[in-house]
Amino acid sequence: MTANRTTAFTLIELLVVIVIAAIVAGIAATSWHRHLQRSWRAQARTAMIAAMLDLQRHAMARGSFADDSGRGPAGRWPQWVPPPPARPHYRLAALPCTAAGQRDADLDRCIELHAFPQWPDVTCGTLILRSSGEWLVESQDQAGPVPWPEGC
Repeated sequence: MTANRTTAFTLIELLVVIVIAAIVAGIAATSWHRHLQRSWRAQARTAMIAAMLDLQRHAMARGSFADDSGRGPAGRWPQWVPPPPARPHYRLAALPCTAAGQRDADLDRCIELHAFPQWPDVTCGTLILRSSGEWLVESQDQAGPVPWPEGC
């Protein structure tokens, strides 16, 4: 006598496969999100370099980073990265350089570009590029800007 046996997955086997798939999907989603954040930072850095080149050209021609009225930085601020109609990930602002925690109102010598993330960026925070070529980051838990850390 031979019995006809049909083969199928048991409920336990099916649950194990679903749990493994969920763990792999969770790891992949986290890695993908970190990859997106790194690409957004790279896009912001590129926009900051382009904006700083424009400000440097303006300073070479006029002797100052200030606009023609002398009250604010040259150019149109804030700038969005990427520009609308896309959903912006960073807001760029041009500010006078900081000195000992105080803003130096003199735009003749130094200017900083700040890239404020439009999402919580606990890894790097706000990206800063000074006209001296110095790259800094500033987060809420820091007393002031610090040199660019590894991974940003």
